[in-house]
Amino acid sequence: MLSKSKLLPYLLITFIVILIIFIGNAILYRANFSIINSLVVSIIMLFYFFILEGIAYKIWKGSSNLRVICILLLCLIFFSSFFIIHKLVYDILPNFDIKLYAYRVELSNTVFIKNVTTSFLTIFFLSSVVASRRDAIKSHMIIKELWYRNTFSKSNPHFFNSLFTTALCRAIMGQGKDSPDMLVKLCEIVSYVLRREGVKAEFISLKKEWIQVEHFIDLMRWYYGEDKVMLTINDEISERYQIISLLILSALENANKYADWESEVPIVIKVHKVKSDLEIIIENTFCKQDRAQHQGERSGISSLSQRISRYGNKYKIAYKENNNVFIFKITLRNYDI
Repeated sequence: MLSKSKLLPYLLITFIVILIIFIGNAILYRANFSIINSLVVSIIMLFYFFILEGIAYKIWKGSSNLRVICILLLCLIFFSSFFIIHKLVYDILPNFDIKLYAYRVELSNTVFIKNVTTSFLTIFFLSSVVASRRDAIKSHMIIKELWYRNTFSKSNPHFFNSLFTTALCRAIMGQGKDSPDMLVKLCEIVSYVLRREGVKAEFISLKKEWIQVEHFIDLMRWYYGEDKVMLTINDEISERYQIISLLILSALENANKYADWESEVPIVIKVHKVKSDLEIIIENTFCKQDRAQHQGERSGISSLSQRISRYGNKYKIAYKENNNVFIFKITLRNYDI
């Protein structure tokens, strides 16, 4: 579904370009207009268009060295296009009974040079517009796919609503070259949640869940600012230790939902060893006025408490409020790397 959707904008652009060429040929050449000639011109122009679009995209999004190379390549294509088009129109195509000219002109002809230059600049302008929007097109298609999948999800709607409103909806407006990378991470989080809801096993490796936690942290930093989330890890994240799936991710999402992002105090995430246990502490400030409006709403924490209670003392959670700071602590008992 997603791959087909990605092709749709380009198919639409192709159709529009061919239509413009057909209409242009019909207006300019009238009696000499033919469908075959217009098709040949359309194919040449489309080939030209997609080459320039690829180069324009690298100039927009590539590194400094790549931009220099692409600019040089663009100049090479421009200056060589005079000879190539002249050879194609006046020597190669006539051998196939395709005549695109009324009379032959020399390569140095002023009108010929002007027409080739105008065509190059026009096509390059159109291809640059498409290239500048390529990431936005991809992002939009990914978002549509994610919303489609979320519609059929039985996962916690609290998690998805917060995730989409804080990161995804901002991403569709375009946040530079990092947007596609962030959307990929968002896709991985959504896929992870959907998979965990679909399998019978409730446990998962701490390391596997922590990968998604890091993705979530990257998303928050990308959206709110690098200094808005502080992460400190003083011990190795084990791949062998099993936890209840979505345990840490849900706690982090809860902090994301209720955090006061206008405050200068960041969300603080600390991971450290205490004797034989591993503690994961998440601290976030909250707005007292908003907190008063949502007093008693702790459905996420309540759900976590109920899940943990089924497994005795293997896991423990604790939380407290200190002024306008909410502290949530997860303790993993008998933590063995």
